[in-house]
Amino acid sequence: MRCKSISGRTDSSEERNAIIKVIEAESAAWLKGDVEEWKTLWIQKPHAQHVNARPFLGARILCGFDEIERYFAPMFKTIAEERRPNREIRRENWRITIGSDMAWATFDQIMPVDSRTAVASGLHNQMRVLEKENGTWKISAVFQ
Repeated sequence: MRCKSISGRTDSSEERNAIIKVIEAESAAWLKGDVEEWKTLWIQKPHAQHVNARPFLGARILCGFDEIERYFAPMFKTIAEERRPNREIRRENWRITIGSDMAWATFDQIMPVDSRTAVASGLHNQMRVLEKENGTWKISAVFQ
């Protein structure tokens, strides 16, 4: 059974849209292989985390933005070369909870069946924790 899409603690569609925009931009930067754009969308602090758990990978936990960047930055060139620019990746069934300076969002990400080996095709439920930094939402944690 899939979770139903619900609204969070605030009715601010402006905040909700800003959060979705950051998540979509981070994915777009990843698909383009644009490491500099990708970095601008993250909180670049020691408490940032990236958690990935997959049957074929096991669990990988990266703590601190420096560790996250060291792990992912070398992949960006390969990612850009491997993927066609118009990947048909969809995100739907958004569930977003928004506080004054922190929010979390979960969503279903659907990867096309013809995805390259760097990405598992199919349905993935993902979570992002975001923080406001100087009035702008930024990703501080990814769980996928």
